Amino acid sequence: LGGEEEGESSSAVENDKKLSSRLLYYHGISGLNSTIFPTWDAYFRSLLEEPGTQFVVESNNRLVREFTIDIEPASICSRILSVREQIAKEWARDLDVVVARGAQIISSYNEKRIRERGEPDEKD
Repeated sequence: LGGEEEGESSSAVENDKKLSSRLLYYHGISGLNSTIFPTWDAYFRSLLEEPGTQFVVESNNRLVREFTIDIEPASICSRILSVREQIAKEWARDLDVVVARGAQIISSYNEKRIRERGEPDEKD
Protein backbone atom coordinates (compact mmCIF):
# COMPACT_ATOMS: atom_id res chain seq x y z
CA LEU A 1 0.00 0.00 0.00
CA GLY A 2 2.80 2.41 0.83
CA GLY A 3 4.20 2.31 -2.69
CA GLU A 4 0.81 2.94 -4.25
CA GLU A 5 0.15 5.91 -1.99
CA GLU A 6 3.53 7.38 -2.87
CA GLY A 7 2.85 6.86 -6.57
CA GLU A 8 -0.56 8.47 -6.28
CA SER A 9 0.90 11.35 -4.30
CA SER A 10 3.69 11.84 -6.81
CA SER A 11 1.21 11.64 -9.68
CA ALA A 12 -1.05 14.19 -7.99
CA VAL A 13 1.89 16.56 -7.56
CA GLU A 14 2.82 16.16 -11.23
CA ASN A 15 -0.78 16.86 -12.26
CA ASP A 16 -0.83 19.97 -10.06
CA LYS A 17 2.38 21.21 -11.68
CA LYS A 18 0.95 20.64 -15.16
CA LEU A 19 -2.24 22.49 -14.26
CA SER A 20 -0.41 25.42 -12.67
CA SER A 21 1.87 25.78 -15.68
CA ARG A 22 -1.16 25.92 -17.98
CA LEU A 23 -2.81 28.52 -15.77
CA LEU A 24 0.05 30.91 -16.51
CA TYR A 25 -1.04 30.93 -20.15
CA TYR A 26 -4.80 31.19 -19.55
CA HIS A 27 -6.30 34.53 -20.48
CA GLY A 28 -10.01 34.28 -19.69
CA ILE A 29 -12.39 33.90 -22.59
CA SER A 30 -9.58 34.66 -25.04
CA GLY A 31 -8.07 31.36 -23.89
CA LEU A 32 -10.70 29.59 -26.00
CA ASN A 33 -9.88 28.19 -29.43
CA SER A 34 -9.76 31.36 -31.55
CA THR A 35 -10.26 29.41 -34.77
CA ILE A 36 -13.62 28.07 -33.62
CA PHE A 37 -14.51 31.12 -31.51
CA PRO A 38 -12.84 34.16 -33.14
CA THR A 39 -14.51 36.75 -30.87
CA TRP A 40 -15.35 36.82 -27.16
CA ASP A 41 -19.05 36.37 -27.83
CA ALA A 42 -18.78 33.66 -30.52
CA TYR A 43 -18.98 30.90 -27.92
CA PHE A 44 -22.16 32.39 -26.46
CA ARG A 45 -23.72 32.84 -29.90
CA SER A 46 -22.92 29.20 -30.64
CA LEU A 47 -24.39 28.15 -27.30
CA LEU A 48 -27.62 30.04 -28.03
CA GLU A 49 -28.04 28.11 -31.28
CA GLU A 50 -27.77 24.71 -29.59
CA PRO A 51 -31.02 22.85 -28.90
CA GLY A 52 -31.95 21.76 -25.40
CA THR A 53 -31.30 18.16 -24.46
CA GLN A 54 -31.98 15.69 -21.70
CA PHE A 55 -29.75 13.17 -19.97
CA VAL A 56 -31.06 10.15 -18.13
CA VAL A 57 -28.87 9.40 -15.13
CA GLU A 58 -28.97 5.97 -13.54
CA SER A 59 -28.63 5.81 -9.79
CA ASN A 60 -27.74 3.19 -7.18
CA ASN A 61 -30.35 4.72 -4.91
CA ARG A 62 -33.19 2.20 -4.31
CA LEU A 63 -35.79 4.96 -4.14
CA VAL A 64 -34.75 6.74 -7.34
CA ARG A 65 -33.28 4.35 -9.91
CA GLU A 66 -32.95 7.02 -12.58
CA PHE A 67 -33.66 10.68 -13.09
CA THR A 68 -33.61 13.11 -15.98
CA ILE A 69 -31.52 16.26 -16.23
CA ASP A 70 -32.64 18.95 -18.67
CA ILE A 71 -29.86 20.97 -20.29
CA GLU A 72 -30.95 24.29 -21.79
CA PRO A 73 -27.96 26.00 -23.47
CA ALA A 74 -29.74 29.37 -23.68
CA SER A 75 -30.34 29.29 -19.92
CA ILE A 76 -26.70 28.36 -19.28
CA CYS A 77 -25.57 31.20 -21.54
CA SER A 78 -27.80 33.68 -19.71
CA ARG A 79 -26.52 32.57 -16.31
CA ILE A 80 -22.85 32.75 -17.38
CA LEU A 81 -23.31 36.28 -18.74
CA SER A 82 -25.17 37.30 -15.58
CA VAL A 83 -22.28 36.10 -13.41
CA ARG A 84 -19.86 37.91 -15.75
CA GLU A 85 -21.82 41.13 -15.21
CA GLN A 86 -21.88 40.69 -11.43
CA ILE A 87 -18.13 40.11 -11.33
CA ALA A 88 -17.51 43.17 -13.52
CA LYS A 89 -19.59 45.34 -11.15
CA GLU A 90 -17.71 44.00 -8.13
CA TRP A 91 -14.35 44.63 -9.79
CA ALA A 92 -15.38 48.19 -10.67
CA ARG A 93 -16.24 48.86 -6.99
CA ASP A 94 -13.02 47.19 -5.86
CA LEU A 95 -10.96 49.31 -8.26
CA ASP A 96 -12.60 52.46 -6.87
CA VAL A 97 -11.44 51.36 -3.41
CA VAL A 98 -7.92 50.72 -4.74
CA VAL A 99 -7.81 54.21 -6.26
CA ALA A 100 -9.06 55.81 -3.04
CA ARG A 101 -6.57 53.89 -0.89
CA GLY A 102 -3.77 54.73 -3.29
CA ALA A 103 -4.59 58.42 -3.02
CA GLN A 104 -4.61 58.15 0.78
CA ILE A 105 -1.23 56.41 0.77
CA ILE A 106 0.33 59.04 -1.50
CA SER A 107 -1.11 61.86 0.60
CA SER A 108 0.11 60.23 3.81
CA TYR A 109 3.56 59.65 2.30
CA ASN A 110 3.83 63.28 1.18
CA GLU A 111 2.75 64.55 4.62
CA LYS A 112 5.33 62.32 6.31
CA ARG A 113 8.10 63.55 4.00
CA ILE A 114 7.18 67.16 4.75
CA ARG A 115 7.26 66.50 8.51
CA GLU A 116 10.62 64.72 8.21
CA ARG A 117 12.12 67.73 6.41
CA GLY A 118 10.63 70.08 8.96
CA GLU A 119 8.97 72.09 6.22
CA PRO A 120 5.72 73.90 7.00
CA ASP A 121 2.58 72.15 5.87
CA GLU A 122 0.85 73.62 2.78
CA LYS A 123 -2.24 74.17 4.94
CA ASP A 124 -0.38 76.63 7.25
